[in-house]
Amino acid sequence: MNSSTSSSSSLKHLTYDVHLSFPGEDTQLRGTPPPCVGSKSFIIVFSKNYAESRWCLDELVKVMEFRTVGQIVFPIFYGVDPSDVRKQTGTFATTFLNHEQRFYEVKENLQLWRSTLTEAANLAGFVVRDG
Repeated sequence: MNSSTSSSSSLKHLTYDVHLSFPGEDTQLRGTPPPCVGSKSFIIVFSKNYAESRWCLDELVKVMEFRTVGQIVFPIFYGVDPSDVRKQTGTFATTFLNHEQRFYEVKENLQLWRSTLTEAANLAGFVVRDG
C-alpha cells in the first residue's frame, strides 16, 4: 500500500469529537450539511442572524436528526434570548417573514425550520449576553 492510498483511506473514516455550527462567511463550508456526519457532539451557536442563513437552518435540521441516534447537541444563545429562538420572535420573527416571502413555494421547509428551532431551543444550553 503506498502512502497516498493510506492517507486517502484514513480520511474516509475521519470523525470529529465536536462540530461547531454558526453563521459566518469565513467559517462555513458551502454545500450540504453532511460535513457534520461523523461528529459525536454538536455545538450550535444561535446569534441574531442565525436564521438568516438557509444553510444553517438546513444544517440544524440534520444535527437534530443525529440527536435522535445518540449524538449530543448543546446550544449557545449568543446575544439572543432562548425564547426568541424557541418562538421565532425578535430578529427571528423578522427573518422568518422574509423567508416566507422568498421561499413561499416550499412552505414545508419553513415549518420544518420553525419546529427544529423550537426543539433545539428547548435543550439545556448556555446564554451569552452582549456586552
